[in-house]
Parts: sequence; C-alpha cells; structure tokens
Amino acid sequence: MFLGSFVSLTLAFLYFGMFYAFAFNPLVPAFAIACLVTVVEGVCPRGLDNIAVPLVGAATFLLLAGGI
Repeated sequence: MFLGSFVSLTLAFLYFGMFYAFAFNPLVPAFAIACLVTVVEGVCPRGLDNIAVPLVGAATFLLLAGGI
C-alpha cells in the first residue's frame, strides 16, 4: 500500500506541478501522504478502508497542493 501510494502521489504532484508552482519538493508531501494512508488502512475496520483510504488521500493531497 505504501509503495503504490507513494508512486501515484509523486506522479500526481509532478503532473499538477506543470500547472501550479509548488514551493516544495514533491517527494516530501507524497511521502507524508503515503505514510498517512498506510496508517489509515491499518486502523480502519474491515471493509471501511476501501473508502477511507482514497478519501483521506485525496483530502490530504488537496490540502497540501493548495486546493483544486
């Protein structure tokens, strides 16, 4: 889960970096979000992680990226 999240978030930050000027290295927030969604997946009850992980990941991505 961590590796998949980290790779996809790094690619997302790099893609959206073409449109917005980020003041930080995209690896740092991608690592932080990947750690967060890995923890969320670990603590969610069975079945709830299927909705909680994408929602938490997307919300955190939007917060760190400065919105839509």
